[in-house]
Amino acid sequence: MAEQNIQKKLASGLVWTFAESASAKIVNFLVTLVLARLLMPAEYGTVAIVNVVIAFLDVIVISGMGSALVQKKDSDSLDFSTITWFSLGIAVVLYALLFVGAPAIANFFNSLDLVLILRVMGIRLFLSAINSVQQAYVSKHLMFKKFFYATMIGTLVSATVSIYLAYKGWGVWALVVQQLLYSIINTLVIKLIIDWKLEFQFSFERLKGLFSFGWKLLFSSLLDTLYDEIVSLSIGKKYTKADLAYYDKGKQIPATISSVVMHSMNKALFPTMSKVQNKIEQVKSLARNNTRVTAMIMYPILVYFIVTAHDLICFLFTDKWAEASFYIQVLSVFYLIKPFSAINLSITKALGRSDILLRNNLIRKIMGIGVILVMVFMFDSPKYVVSGVLITGVLDVIINMMPNKRLINYSVWTQIKDTLPFLFISLFLGWIIYPFVKIVDARGLCLILQAFVFFVLYIVLLVVTKNKTFCSFKGYVLQLIRKKA
Repeated sequence: MAEQNIQKKLASGLVWTFAESASAKIVNFLVTLVLARLLMPAEYGTVAIVNVVIAFLDVIVISGMGSALVQKKDSDSLDFSTITWFSLGIAVVLYALLFVGAPAIANFFNSLDLVLILRVMGIRLFLSAINSVQQAYVSKHLMFKKFFYATMIGTLVSATVSIYLAYKGWGVWALVVQQLLYSIINTLVIKLIIDWKLEFQFSFERLKGLFSFGWKLLFSSLLDTLYDEIVSLSIGKKYTKADLAYYDKGKQIPATISSVVMHSMNKALFPTMSKVQNKIEQVKSLARNNTRVTAMIMYPILVYFIVTAHDLICFLFTDKWAEASFYIQVLSVFYLIKPFSAINLSITKALGRSDILLRNNLIRKIMGIGVILVMVFMFDSPKYVVSGVLITGVLDVIINMMPNKRLINYSVWTQIKDTLPFLFISLFLGWIIYPFVKIVDARGLCLILQAFVFFVLYIVLLVVTKNKTFCSFKGYVLQLIRKKA
């Protein structure tokens, strides 16, 4: 009975976090369709560089403390207030350094227009300090519906304003305002709808206890961010802003799908597994279910992107973005395996083994960064650099999978077997729809026809083969619909 209750909470959490992520990504994607027609690739490249810098500072501000609050079984108001004040203090120091160092960063990237943008975007650090703790509170109490409201309100308002500014000729500042406004609104909405309020209290003893867990995640997250952004840093430094924009746009399409699923799974999976961390079989059951569902959802979509990449990018963003099609294909392959690395990280983190996280992260990040740097120095095209991402992806998933054989008896081969049915069906259907481009001349019509045939046949094959994951997922969704009706 207890296990069923945990599974029910996880399922509910998955639905709401998926709704939050999917709705926000859909709105942002629609906004991108408009902005990509109004702005030039180089303007997107400018913001991409700034986002890399802010991403590093954000990680330091958050310090892994949000995860520490979720993982600690008896965290209370004093813990949450302590971490908020600690994070705000770090944000003040980092913003001061950013403000002073902005000209040096701009010189490094040979782009003096970055100075003011960096100083304005740096305001996000203060919002991250507050919101990371608020989000930890929501996750801790499994109140995932509140994420949905905050995300949707912030996304819709910031999207509307950014489109208006782009039409008015604000250029790169339309993108800056969009990101900053979203952070402000999201933080304010969560503050208004949760019952926890920041208090003027601080405990060094509580901070010390939480930091013993959080510092390992901080170091791990810094490595993650460097690892994730090394390609953007390399392209932004060695090549042109347009090259960075093509990579960024090519990454956006598969990354959007991946982040929706991964965000939903991990936001619900980590706190749920943390609550049953002493019951290994329950943790394993949750992990296997999530691995299968993730593969079932992501594999067909990403294979469709691989097959239709060129027509898709030109139809959505116009022919001036055609160079991004190569990146869509390469990164779609990368995102076929990336979510399973994240799921395995959630398992290890939920079991409180931040020591394993730190060790494994150090190994795979050093190896991965080395691969990318070799590609940067050996080749003069950013396409070779991005191809190196595939090697790092394989290293990532293998290293992250290995500890869970010992921790919960979930071996690498078992994890692979859990995903193979969905991979085989997706590849088979991709082979079927590929020739359509030679039959149908109209680009939009061809994409629609390919999508219709692909996804209808995908569902039909899952039904015909009586796939247990699909049947369970369908049953839960139908039950939820009846309940709402």
